[in-house]
Amino acid sequence: MGNPSSRARHVYTRPYSPWKNGKVGRMNRIVAQEWQYGRARESEAGRADALPAFIER
Repeated sequence: MGNPSSRARHVYTRPYSPWKNGKVGRMNRIVAQEWQYGRARESEAGRADALPAFIER
């Protein structure tokens, strides 16, 4: 498989670290604040119907 005497090693990133996934986390927070919970809707179907208009703006 590999040379055991090589100095290669695995480098793992810590999950949920802001410098690794900050843009995605920010986008998810914006969607949750403005679209998902920003306005009371009658049902989950009404919320799903409002998503395309939110994305297009």
